[in-house]
Amino acid sequence: MGRLIDLTNKKFGRLSVVRRGENDKRGEARWVCLCECGNTTVVNGYNLRKGITKSCGCYGRKRTSETKKTHGLTKTRIYGIWNNMKDRCYNTNNEAFERYGGKGISVCDSWKNDFSEFYKWAMENGYREDLTIDRIDNKKGYSPENCRWATTKEQSNNRENVHEVTYKGKTQTLSEWADELNIPYEVLYKRFYKGMPLDKVFDTEIKTNNQRSITYNGETKNIRQWAKEKGIPYKTLHKRIMDGWDIKKALETKDNPLHNQITYNGKTQTIADWARELNINYDTLKQRLNKYNWPVEKAFKTPVK
Repeated sequence: MGRLIDLTNKKFGRLSVVRRGENDKRGEARWVCLCECGNTTVVNGYNLRKGITKSCGCYGRKRTSETKKTHGLTKTRIYGIWNNMKDRCYNTNNEAFERYGGKGISVCDSWKNDFSEFYKWAMENGYREDLTIDRIDNKKGYSPENCRWATTKEQSNNRENVHEVTYKGKTQTLSEWADELNIPYEVLYKRFYKGMPLDKVFDTEIKTNNQRSITYNGETKNIRQWAKEKGIPYKTLHKRIMDGWDIKKALETKDNPLHNQITYNGKTQTIADWARELNINYDTLKQRLNKYNWPVEKAFKTPVK
């Protein structure tokens, strides 16, 4: 652990350091600060020294309030992307903070303090409803120079933990293998991370038509016929078979309708589609609905902390 830097009586932005506070849960020093607005707040020393936190939040709330009055976009997807981007970088209670703000990832001042600047950049640089914001260099923060709009597959290729696989003397990422072999990326990903041998991961034939025959308890039927008899949505049963489920488990496991389609405000989509539209992490939304049995409206409208 490095030597403690005493910040007492120093000023950072609108904050004046009064005294040392209690360490945060990671053991990092925090400081009690007095803001120019009169509020007292406790701030991580790193955030103070790096200029990440400059007020108790009053300045950001003021700018956000002003922005809300002028652009009228607070309920749009792009506003949610902007808000979540900041939250995972600066809110220590955000479940993704350790992977972003905890690693020193920040948002440039022009975007952090002004949604209209972010919105202008987004509109001029290819924003679409089916794309997400992606940092080109994962070691740097969010800024016009380091961001782009990308598909999920493009973003997966750009992650720090992207996995390259060597097979038959050729090395590529899983998504690149998926493109070359014309196998859905999701199928390839699940095969690989289930520990299947590489020859089975890459060479197992995918039968996508519903005429594939399955024999169970002495009866032989295709997937669609089994789905109808067992009361399981065809897509669900087909996915189970493609994922390598045991036939008995695939046919006898009762389906949870929340895994399929959810209707809200007259619109019906899968959980994955709702997660993308609402800019909520898929696993978070799935847990709310399936594990904790939250009402749909609560699951959709509760902010991610």
